[in-house]
Amino acid sequence: MKKTRKKKVSMYEIFIILTLAAYISMCALITSTLTTIEEKHEVQVTEKFEQEDVLSIVLVPKIKTNITVNSNNTAKYVSVDVAVPENNNTAKSELIDTTKSKSEDANVGGNVSSIVLVPKFNITVNSNDTAKYESVDVAKSNITVNWCILDERNTRYFTHLSHSALSLFHCWSWFQSLKKPGDCGFYLRGTLSLKGKNHGMTDWKEQLVNIMGCDVTYDNPPDEHPTYYVDRAVTADHPRWFWRKKDATIFRERFIDSGLVNENHQSHRIRIGFVNRRNNRVILNMNNIINMVHSKHPEAETEMANMEDLTGLQQMKWWYRQDIVVIAHGAALTNAIFLRNNSAVVEIFPPHYYPIYYFGELCNQAGIRNYGYYNNCSDPVADFILHNSTVKERVHNRKLNLEPPIDAIMDLVTKSAIGLSAS
Repeated sequence: MKKTRKKKVSMYEIFIILTLAAYISMCALITSTLTTIEEKHEVQVTEKFEQEDVLSIVLVPKIKTNITVNSNNTAKYVSVDVAVPENNNTAKSELIDTTKSKSEDANVGGNVSSIVLVPKFNITVNSNDTAKYESVDVAKSNITVNWCILDERNTRYFTHLSHSALSLFHCWSWFQSLKKPGDCGFYLRGTLSLKGKNHGMTDWKEQLVNIMGCDVTYDNPPDEHPTYYVDRAVTADHPRWFWRKKDATIFRERFIDSGLVNENHQSHRIRIGFVNRRNNRVILNMNNIINMVHSKHPEAETEMANMEDLTGLQQMKWWYRQDIVVIAHGAALTNAIFLRNNSAVVEIFPPHYYPIYYFGELCNQAGIRNYGYYNNCSDPVADFILHNSTVKERVHNRKLNLEPPIDAIMDLVTKSAIGLSAS
Protein backbone atom coordinates (compact mmCIF):
# COMPACT_ATOMS: atom_id res chain seq x y z
CA MET A 1 0.00 0.00 0.00
CA LYS A 2 1.23 3.41 -0.92
CA LYS A 3 1.65 5.70 2.07
CA THR A 4 -0.12 9.12 1.95
CA ARG A 5 2.10 11.97 3.00
CA LYS A 6 0.55 14.63 5.29
CA LYS A 7 0.40 18.03 3.68
CA LYS A 8 2.18 20.69 5.62
CA VAL A 9 0.14 23.81 6.47
CA SER A 10 1.94 26.87 5.31
CA MET A 11 2.40 29.94 7.47
CA TYR A 12 0.21 31.91 5.06
CA GLU A 13 -2.73 29.53 5.59
CA ILE A 14 -2.30 29.72 9.38
CA PHE A 15 -2.38 33.51 9.15
CA ILE A 16 -5.61 33.45 7.12
CA ILE A 17 -7.29 31.06 9.61
CA LEU A 18 -6.30 33.12 12.62
CA THR A 19 -7.46 36.35 10.92
CA LEU A 20 -10.90 34.86 10.15
CA ALA A 21 -11.24 33.61 13.72
CA ALA A 22 -10.32 37.01 15.12
CA TYR A 23 -12.81 38.69 12.77
CA ILE A 24 -15.64 36.34 13.86
CA SER A 25 -14.81 36.92 17.53
CA MET A 26 -14.77 40.70 17.02
CA CYS A 27 -18.19 40.67 15.30
CA ALA A 28 -19.65 38.63 18.13
CA LEU A 29 -18.22 41.05 20.69
CA ILE A 30 -19.60 44.14 18.85
CA THR A 31 -23.05 42.54 18.56
CA SER A 32 -23.04 41.71 22.25
CA THR A 33 -21.97 45.26 23.18
CA LEU A 34 -24.67 46.92 21.05
CA THR A 35 -27.30 44.65 22.55
CA THR A 36 -26.12 45.53 26.04
CA ILE A 37 -26.21 49.26 25.23
CA GLU A 38 -29.76 49.03 23.86
CA GLU A 39 -30.93 47.04 26.87
CA LYS A 40 -29.27 49.54 29.19
CA HIS A 41 -31.06 52.50 27.59
CA GLU A 42 -34.36 50.66 27.64
CA VAL A 43 -34.02 49.95 31.36
CA GLN A 44 -33.19 53.60 32.06
CA VAL A 45 -36.25 54.80 30.19
CA THR A 46 -38.50 52.24 31.85
CA GLU A 47 -37.26 53.25 35.30
CA LYS A 48 -37.90 56.89 34.47
CA PHE A 49 -41.57 56.19 33.92
CA GLU A 50 -41.96 53.87 36.88
CA GLN A 51 -40.70 56.59 39.22
CA GLU A 52 -42.67 59.55 37.95
CA ASP A 53 -46.27 60.08 36.89
CA VAL A 54 -45.76 62.11 33.73
CA LEU A 55 -47.47 62.61 30.41
CA SER A 56 -44.24 63.11 28.48
CA ILE A 57 -41.73 60.63 27.07
CA VAL A 58 -37.97 60.31 27.42
CA LEU A 59 -36.48 59.51 24.02
CA VAL A 60 -32.94 58.15 23.72
CA PRO A 61 -31.40 58.85 20.29
CA LYS A 62 -31.15 55.96 17.84
CA ILE A 63 -32.69 53.46 20.26
CA LYS A 64 -35.99 52.50 18.69
CA THR A 65 -38.05 50.51 21.16
CA ASN A 66 -41.25 50.54 23.18
CA ILE A 67 -41.07 52.68 26.30
CA THR A 68 -42.97 51.16 29.20
CA VAL A 69 -45.23 53.67 30.98
CA ASN A 70 -46.72 51.15 33.38
CA SER A 71 -47.51 47.45 33.48
CA ASN A 72 -50.49 47.82 31.14
CA ASN A 73 -49.62 50.56 28.68
CA THR A 74 -46.71 51.31 26.38
CA ALA A 75 -45.78 54.51 24.62
CA LYS A 76 -44.30 54.18 21.14
CA TYR A 77 -42.19 56.55 19.12
CA VAL A 78 -40.76 56.40 15.62
CA SER A 79 -37.50 58.32 15.39
CA VAL A 80 -35.72 61.43 16.52
CA ASP A 81 -32.44 63.10 15.58
CA VAL A 82 -30.64 64.76 18.45
CA ALA A 83 -27.24 66.42 18.76
CA VAL A 84 -24.98 64.41 21.09
CA PRO A 85 -22.57 66.31 23.39
CA GLU A 86 -18.90 65.97 22.55
CA ASN A 87 -16.80 63.71 24.79
CA ASN A 88 -19.84 62.80 26.82
CA ASN A 89 -22.00 59.76 26.23
CA THR A 90 -24.16 60.25 29.31
CA ALA A 91 -27.88 60.44 28.61
CA LYS A 92 -29.08 63.74 30.05
CA SER A 93 -32.80 64.56 30.22
CA GLU A 94 -34.19 68.08 29.95
CA LEU A 95 -37.84 68.48 31.01
CA ILE A 96 -40.09 70.45 28.69
CA ASP A 97 -43.16 72.19 30.08
CA THR A 98 -46.25 70.17 29.12
CA THR A 99 -48.54 73.17 29.61
CA LYS A 100 -47.31 75.03 26.51
CA SER A 101 -49.71 75.41 23.61
CA LYS A 102 -49.31 72.90 20.82
CA SER A 103 -48.18 75.51 18.30
CA GLU A 104 -45.15 76.61 20.30
CA ASP A 105 -41.58 75.36 20.13
CA ALA A 106 -40.16 73.83 23.27
CA ASN A 107 -36.56 74.91 23.74
CA VAL A 108 -33.87 72.70 25.24
CA GLY A 109 -30.69 74.35 26.45
CA GLY A 110 -27.41 72.88 25.18
CA ASN A 111 -26.63 69.70 23.29
CA VAL A 112 -28.23 66.73 24.94
CA SER A 113 -28.33 63.04 24.17
CA SER A 114 -31.93 62.58 25.28
CA ILE A 115 -35.02 64.76 25.35
CA VAL A 116 -38.32 64.70 27.14
CA LEU A 117 -40.73 65.03 24.24
CA VAL A 118 -44.24 66.43 24.52
CA PRO A 119 -46.60 65.27 21.73
CA LYS A 120 -46.92 67.56 18.70
CA PHE A 121 -44.05 69.87 19.65
CA ASN A 122 -41.02 70.94 17.61
CA ILE A 123 -38.03 70.71 19.91
CA THR A 124 -35.07 73.03 19.37
CA VAL A 125 -31.81 71.41 20.48
CA ASN A 126 -29.50 74.28 19.67
CA SER A 127 -29.18 77.11 17.17
CA ASN A 128 -28.30 74.72 14.34
CA ASP A 129 -30.17 71.51 14.98
CA THR A 130 -33.88 70.91 15.43
CA ALA A 131 -35.31 67.57 16.47
CA LYS A 132 -38.77 67.01 15.06
CA TYR A 133 -41.17 64.10 15.22
CA GLU A 134 -44.57 63.48 13.74
CA SER A 135 -46.53 61.48 16.27
CA VAL A 136 -46.22 59.97 19.70
CA ASP A 137 -48.83 57.77 21.37
CA VAL A 138 -48.81 58.14 25.12
CA ALA A 139 -50.94 56.29 27.63
CA LYS A 140 -52.13 58.73 30.31
CA SER A 141 -50.44 57.95 33.59
CA ASN A 142 -52.21 57.83 36.93
CA ILE A 143 -52.16 61.52 37.82
CA THR A 144 -54.51 62.64 40.58
CA VAL A 145 -56.45 65.82 39.82
CA ASN A 146 -58.19 67.77 42.58
CA TRP A 147 -61.51 68.92 41.12
CA CYS A 148 -63.38 71.98 42.37
CA ILE A 149 -67.07 71.63 41.46
CA LEU A 150 -69.05 74.66 40.30
CA ASP A 151 -72.66 74.77 39.08
CA GLU A 152 -75.75 77.00 39.05
CA ARG A 153 -76.53 76.26 42.70
CA ASN A 154 -73.26 77.42 44.25
CA THR A 155 -72.45 80.32 41.89
CA ARG A 156 -74.25 83.48 40.80
CA TYR A 157 -73.87 85.32 37.49
CA PHE A 158 -70.91 83.16 36.48
CA THR A 159 -70.72 84.92 33.10
CA HIS A 160 -69.87 88.10 35.04
CA LEU A 161 -66.17 88.75 35.67
CA SER A 162 -66.12 89.52 39.39
CA HIS A 163 -68.77 86.97 40.39
CA SER A 164 -66.99 84.16 38.56
CA ALA A 165 -63.62 85.26 39.98
CA LEU A 166 -65.04 84.93 43.50
CA SER A 167 -65.75 81.24 42.96
CA LEU A 168 -62.53 80.55 41.06
CA PHE A 169 -60.39 82.19 43.76
CA HIS A 170 -62.27 80.23 46.41
CA CYS A 171 -61.32 77.04 44.57
CA TRP A 172 -57.73 78.28 44.36
CA SER A 173 -57.60 78.51 48.16
CA TRP A 174 -58.85 74.94 48.42
CA PHE A 175 -56.09 73.79 46.06
CA GLN A 176 -53.51 75.55 48.25
CA SER A 177 -54.89 73.98 51.42
CA LEU A 178 -54.14 70.43 50.28
CA LYS A 179 -51.04 68.74 51.68
CA LYS A 180 -50.51 67.00 48.33
CA PRO A 181 -51.97 69.44 45.79
CA GLY A 182 -51.26 67.36 42.68
CA ASP A 183 -52.94 68.83 39.60
CA CYS A 184 -55.92 71.18 39.91
CA GLY A 185 -59.09 71.29 37.87
CA PHE A 186 -62.49 72.93 37.59
CA TYR A 187 -65.50 70.70 37.02
CA LEU A 188 -68.14 73.02 35.51
CA ARG A 189 -71.57 71.41 35.65
CA GLY A 190 -74.88 72.30 34.05
CA THR A 191 -74.81 75.44 31.93
CA LEU A 192 -71.59 76.81 33.43
CA SER A 193 -68.62 77.51 31.17
CA LEU A 194 -65.72 79.95 30.94
CA LYS A 195 -67.67 82.00 28.43
CA GLY A 196 -68.23 85.54 29.69
CA LYS A 197 -70.66 88.34 28.85
CA ASN A 198 -68.25 89.49 26.14
CA HIS A 199 -64.98 88.40 24.54
CA GLY A 200 -62.89 90.32 27.07
CA MET A 201 -64.52 88.57 30.03
CA THR A 202 -64.16 85.17 28.34
CA ASP A 203 -60.47 85.76 27.73
CA TRP A 204 -60.03 87.05 31.29
CA LYS A 205 -61.45 83.88 32.83
CA GLU A 206 -59.46 81.64 30.50
CA GLN A 207 -56.26 83.53 31.37
CA LEU A 208 -57.05 83.26 35.08
CA VAL A 209 -57.42 79.48 34.87
CA ASN A 210 -54.26 79.30 32.77
CA ILE A 211 -52.29 81.23 35.41
CA MET A 212 -53.52 78.79 38.05
CA GLY A 213 -52.33 75.92 35.85
CA CYS A 214 -55.64 74.11 36.16
CA ASP A 215 -57.67 71.90 33.84
CA VAL A 216 -61.34 72.43 32.98
CA THR A 217 -63.82 69.61 32.40
CA TYR A 218 -67.53 69.37 31.74
CA ASP A 219 -67.63 65.61 32.37
CA ASN A 220 -67.74 63.72 35.65
CA PRO A 221 -64.18 63.34 37.01
CA PRO A 222 -63.03 59.87 38.14
CA ASP A 223 -64.54 58.76 41.44
CA GLU A 224 -61.15 58.28 43.05
CA HIS A 225 -60.15 61.93 42.49
CA PRO A 226 -60.67 64.43 45.36
CA THR A 227 -63.51 66.93 44.84
CA TYR A 228 -64.72 70.07 46.61
CA TYR A 229 -68.11 71.75 46.30
CA VAL A 230 -67.89 75.55 46.69
CA ASP A 231 -69.94 77.31 49.36
CA ARG A 232 -72.23 79.88 47.75
CA ALA A 233 -71.67 82.29 50.66
CA VAL A 234 -68.58 83.59 48.89
CA THR A 235 -70.79 85.59 46.49
CA ALA A 236 -72.38 87.79 49.17
CA ASP A 237 -71.90 91.60 49.36
CA HIS A 238 -69.21 91.00 51.97
CA PRO A 239 -67.31 88.21 50.25
CA ARG A 240 -64.29 86.19 51.22
CA TRP A 241 -62.23 86.12 48.04
CA PHE A 242 -59.48 83.90 49.44
CA TRP A 243 -59.39 81.72 52.55
CA ARG A 244 -56.07 83.22 53.62
CA LYS A 245 -54.04 86.24 52.60
CA LYS A 246 -51.15 84.01 51.62
CA ASP A 247 -53.36 82.40 48.94
CA ALA A 248 -53.66 85.80 47.22
CA THR A 249 -49.90 86.28 47.53
CA ILE A 250 -49.17 82.86 46.03
CA PHE A 251 -51.54 83.57 43.13
CA ARG A 252 -49.90 86.93 42.35
CA GLU A 253 -46.46 85.30 42.48
CA ARG A 254 -47.71 82.64 40.07
CA PHE A 255 -48.93 85.42 37.76
CA ILE A 256 -45.55 87.20 37.86
CA ASP A 257 -43.63 83.96 37.34
CA SER A 258 -45.88 82.92 34.44
CA GLY A 259 -43.91 85.06 31.99
CA LEU A 260 -47.06 86.94 30.94
CA VAL A 261 -45.59 90.23 32.17
CA ASN A 262 -42.09 91.57 31.79
CA GLU A 263 -42.58 95.15 32.89
CA ASN A 264 -39.65 96.93 34.54
CA HIS A 265 -40.74 98.63 37.77
CA GLN A 266 -37.35 100.09 38.66
CA SER A 267 -38.44 103.59 37.61
CA HIS A 268 -38.69 106.12 40.44
CA ARG A 269 -41.70 107.77 38.80
CA ILE A 270 -45.13 106.94 40.19
CA ARG A 271 -47.50 105.37 37.69
CA ILE A 272 -51.12 106.47 38.05
CA GLY A 273 -53.78 104.77 35.95
CA PHE A 274 -57.31 106.04 35.29
CA VAL A 275 -60.15 103.71 34.31
CA ASN A 276 -63.44 104.96 32.87
CA ARG A 277 -66.51 103.23 31.51
CA ARG A 278 -68.64 103.56 28.37
CA ASN A 279 -72.01 103.07 30.06
CA ASN A 280 -73.20 103.44 33.66
CA ARG A 281 -70.99 104.83 36.41
CA VAL A 282 -69.11 106.99 33.91
CA ILE A 283 -66.82 109.51 35.62
CA LEU A 284 -67.95 112.59 33.72
CA ASN A 285 -65.10 114.86 34.83
CA MET A 286 -62.29 112.32 34.43
CA ASN A 287 -60.26 114.58 32.11
CA ASN A 288 -60.34 117.38 34.68
CA ILE A 289 -59.16 114.95 37.37
CA ILE A 290 -56.25 113.83 35.17
CA ASN A 291 -55.26 117.43 34.45
CA MET A 292 -55.26 118.20 38.17
CA VAL A 293 -53.07 115.15 38.86
CA HIS A 294 -50.58 116.38 36.24
CA SER A 295 -50.39 119.78 37.94
CA LYS A 296 -50.09 118.39 41.49
CA HIS A 297 -47.84 115.43 40.64
CA PRO A 298 -45.80 116.41 37.55
CA GLU A 299 -43.34 113.61 38.35
CA ALA A 300 -46.01 110.95 37.81
CA GLU A 301 -46.64 108.92 34.67
CA THR A 302 -50.36 108.71 33.84
CA GLU A 303 -52.27 106.29 31.67
CA MET A 304 -55.98 106.24 30.75
CA ALA A 305 -57.82 103.05 29.74
CA ASN A 306 -61.25 101.55 29.21
CA MET A 307 -61.28 97.89 30.22
CA GLU A 308 -64.00 97.18 27.66
CA ASP A 309 -61.45 97.87 24.92
CA LEU A 310 -58.90 95.36 26.23
CA THR A 311 -58.60 91.59 26.20
CA GLY A 312 -58.39 89.78 29.51
CA LEU A 313 -54.61 89.49 29.32
CA GLN A 314 -54.23 93.15 28.33
CA GLN A 315 -56.27 94.13 31.40
CA MET A 316 -54.01 92.10 33.69
CA LYS A 317 -50.87 93.63 32.20
CA TRP A 318 -52.31 97.16 32.40
CA TRP A 319 -53.07 96.84 36.11
CA TYR A 320 -49.70 95.30 36.85
CA ARG A 321 -48.02 98.44 35.44
CA GLN A 322 -49.79 100.83 37.83
CA ASP A 323 -48.92 102.07 41.31
CA ILE A 324 -52.26 103.86 41.82
CA VAL A 325 -55.56 103.31 39.99
CA VAL A 326 -58.47 105.79 40.01
CA ILE A 327 -61.69 104.00 39.07
CA ALA A 328 -65.45 103.87 39.63
CA HIS A 329 -66.79 100.90 41.59
CA GLY A 330 -67.29 98.01 39.16
CA ALA A 331 -66.20 94.59 37.94
CA ALA A 332 -62.91 95.90 36.52
CA LEU A 333 -61.70 96.25 40.13
CA THR A 334 -61.28 92.47 40.20
CA ASN A 335 -58.00 93.23 38.44
CA ALA A 336 -56.68 94.73 41.69
CA ILE A 337 -55.28 91.26 42.41
CA PHE A 338 -52.67 91.99 39.71
CA LEU A 339 -51.40 95.17 41.38
CA ARG A 340 -48.14 94.84 43.26
CA ASN A 341 -48.10 94.80 47.04
CA ASN A 342 -48.84 98.20 48.70
CA SER A 343 -50.19 99.71 45.49
CA ALA A 344 -53.38 101.76 45.93
CA VAL A 345 -56.89 102.01 44.52
CA VAL A 346 -59.08 105.13 44.65
CA GLU A 347 -62.60 103.66 44.36
CA ILE A 348 -65.35 106.16 43.51
CA PHE A 349 -68.93 105.12 44.40
CA PRO A 350 -72.21 106.41 42.92
CA PRO A 351 -74.52 108.23 45.36
CA HIS A 352 -76.31 105.80 47.73
CA TYR A 353 -74.57 102.75 46.26
CA TYR A 354 -71.82 101.72 48.66
CA PRO A 355 -70.98 97.99 48.72
CA ILE A 356 -67.68 99.05 50.26
CA TYR A 357 -66.64 95.58 51.43
CA TYR A 358 -66.90 93.94 48.02
CA PHE A 359 -63.61 95.02 46.44
CA GLY A 360 -62.37 96.49 49.71
CA GLU A 361 -61.95 92.95 51.02
CA LEU A 362 -60.14 91.84 47.85
CA CYS A 363 -57.69 94.72 48.26
CA ASN A 364 -57.23 93.90 51.94
CA GLN A 365 -56.38 90.26 51.22
CA ALA A 366 -54.07 91.19 48.34
CA GLY A 367 -52.12 93.80 50.31
CA ILE A 368 -53.54 96.70 48.29
CA ARG A 369 -54.56 99.98 49.95
CA ASN A 370 -58.17 100.94 49.16
CA TYR A 371 -59.40 104.55 49.43
CA GLY A 372 -63.12 105.04 48.81
CA TYR A 373 -65.01 108.20 47.92
CA TYR A 374 -68.57 108.13 49.31
CA ASN A 375 -69.98 111.49 48.20
CA ASN A 376 -69.39 113.02 51.65
CA CYS A 377 -71.64 110.36 53.23
CA SER A 378 -70.80 109.93 56.93
CA ASP A 379 -72.10 106.35 57.17
CA PRO A 380 -71.94 104.67 53.73
CA VAL A 381 -72.95 101.24 55.06
CA ALA A 382 -76.19 102.52 56.64
CA ASP A 383 -76.92 104.68 53.60
CA PHE A 384 -76.44 101.67 51.30
CA ILE A 385 -78.90 99.56 53.31
CA LEU A 386 -81.44 102.40 53.44
CA HIS A 387 -81.48 103.17 49.72
CA ASN A 388 -81.09 99.66 48.26
CA SER A 389 -83.86 97.70 49.95
CA THR A 390 -85.41 96.62 46.62
CA VAL A 391 -83.95 95.29 43.39
CA LYS A 392 -85.36 98.28 41.51
CA GLU A 393 -83.55 100.73 43.79
CA ARG A 394 -80.32 98.80 43.55
CA VAL A 395 -80.40 98.63 39.75
CA HIS A 396 -81.16 102.35 39.53
CA ASN A 397 -78.43 103.45 41.91
CA ARG A 398 -75.68 101.34 40.39
CA LYS A 399 -76.30 102.89 36.93
CA LEU A 400 -75.79 106.49 38.01
CA ASN A 401 -72.93 108.42 36.46
CA LEU A 402 -70.44 110.23 38.67
CA GLU A 403 -68.95 113.71 38.89
CA PRO A 404 -66.98 113.74 42.13
CA PRO A 405 -65.31 116.93 43.46
CA ILE A 406 -61.84 117.11 41.92
CA ASP A 407 -60.24 118.29 45.18
CA ALA A 408 -61.66 115.29 47.08
CA ILE A 409 -60.23 112.83 44.56
CA MET A 410 -56.90 114.66 44.55
CA ASP A 411 -56.68 114.29 48.32
CA LEU A 412 -57.09 110.51 47.97
CA VAL A 413 -54.52 110.33 45.14
CA THR A 414 -52.02 112.30 47.24
CA LYS A 415 -52.65 110.03 50.24
CA SER A 416 -52.04 107.03 47.97
CA ALA A 417 -48.76 108.51 46.72
CA ILE A 418 -47.55 109.25 50.25
CA GLY A 419 -48.21 105.63 51.17
CA LEU A 420 -46.02 104.51 48.28
CA SER A 421 -43.17 106.74 49.44
CA ALA A 422 -43.43 105.34 52.96
CA SER A 423 -43.21 101.71 51.84
